Amino acid sequence: MKKPHGIPNIELFIKYLTEQKRYSVRTVDVYSDALCAFFRYAQLPSDGTYVEDVTHKIVRGYVSMMMEQGRSTRTVQLHISALSSFYRFLMKMGLCTSNPTALMVRPKSGRSIPDFYTQGAINRLLDLPIDEDDFFQFQAHAVLHTLYATGIRRGELTGLRVVDIDFNRRLIRVFGKGNKTREVPMTVTLADELLHFCTARKEQFDSKELDATEPMFVTQKGNKLPLSYVNNMVHAALDGVKDIPGRKTPHRLRHSFATHLLNNGADIYSIKEVLGHSSLAATQIYTHSDFKALQKVYKQFHPRAE
Repeated sequence: MKKPHGIPNIELFIKYLTEQKRYSVRTVDVYSDALCAFFRYAQLPSDGTYVEDVTHKIVRGYVSMMMEQGRSTRTVQLHISALSSFYRFLMKMGLCTSNPTALMVRPKSGRSIPDFYTQGAINRLLDLPIDEDDFFQFQAHAVLHTLYATGIRRGELTGLRVVDIDFNRRLIRVFGKGNKTREVPMTVTLADELLHFCTARKEQFDSKELDATEPMFVTQKGNKLPLSYVNNMVHAALDGVKDIPGRKTPHRLRHSFATHLLNNGADIYSIKEVLGHSSLAATQIYTHSDFKALQKVYKQFHPRAE
């Protein structure tokens, strides 16, 4: 395979990730930033022109520098993965002869137990009174309710279209990671709220009918919600609820959804399907969360617990 004339190596790689691998915009940006950071460290052009000048020693020095800076193991692993993928691509294209990351020993990390909110805290959040005449207050509540009641990711929520809500079957069609589509059930209360929200949305924008292809949740101009908007919305709402310490994020609502399902008897395979995990290993982390809660109860109430 020959490189198209005049296209820098990194630009060619990004084009490959976008058009052939069909990675998300966020993932492509992360890979691009990681590669640019590495080539700055190596004092080489940021377009990846002098790839043959990169040695195993330079890569090892870069990894050591990140570790000394206190970067997380996950971040270090991501940078190595981005560089390794870049070089594998170049070798496939015949643009370099070796991969300087091939012999790298990657730092290992234990998988952390996910944080979650208590069911009491979530109930207090969703039971707060809202003014349905205030469209954006209504929407904020609907967003929070959807995130917790379905466990979908932040990006999946912003990508929801009107047509993805199936009120007859009480299902939401979600376009998730890896371009995979799955169906997630809705509770009766969520379905009722989203049905009323659709009516409010039509009134807000003076529409007789909703365009089925439009985003379900929108900005003041009727556009798709930015991810940062969802972050701010969740943080503001959770900040006003009693007994919610720590991080206040959409992903922690997802963790709470999965943990509460497990605690109330759902099987791990069903939780895997609803969350859209590609492997059971990603879902099994919630069993550790459940066991941690069980240990706490045991130590508190067992008469012979130390």
